[in-house]
Amino acid sequence: MSANALTDNCLTVYRNFSEPPSSSSEESALSVIAAILLGLSRLLSALWCGGAILFVLVTVQEILSGKLESIVLDQLILLRFPVYYTFAFCLLVPTTLATLGWWAMTPGRWKTRVSAAAAVLGLAAMTFDYFQVYTPLRDMLLPLGSARPHSFRQYHRWTEQLNTLALLCFLTVALIQNALPLRESEKLTSTDSADE
Repeated sequence: MSANALTDNCLTVYRNFSEPPSSSSEESALSVIAAILLGLSRLLSALWCGGAILFVLVTVQEILSGKLESIVLDQLILLRFPVYYTFAFCLLVPTTLATLGWWAMTPGRWKTRVSAAAAVLGLAAMTFDYFQVYTPLRDMLLPLGSARPHSFRQYHRWTEQLNTLALLCFLTVALIQNALPLRESEKLTSTDSADE
């Protein structure tokens, strides 16, 4: 494909998305895109909520069992939590983008507004937690076996609260979007907004 043909294709795609629909076929294409974004958001938000709940249950069960020494628990924290945050960001960033895209294509509905707001708030909570709370908390565990500083408990409480907030936000997204009956979600992807 030549550079000119590629440029023409890109311009055509840009025009199709930047201009308001002028025919029913373009409205139908936008409706399909909105349905894909909704489906992606439904899947990813539910997947992350399930994974996060499972992670918390396993972690709490290990701590409460009393079978593991403190140094082993610290090692597990240092090994597992980077995977947890990677998993979270790999799912929550696309979930938030898909939710915002769905909201942009179907504005004016309370369900899209609440979903978009909850997704943005949840992603913001996870981002703040990772950079401002978890990273210093992780550094407090190093070197392994050393005494924890006095501020450890406060940081631990903050990370629990921020993760709970993020989980509740994305659980809200998942429940709102997955609770929509098929006919309701088809209405949301159309340009009508009878629910205003």
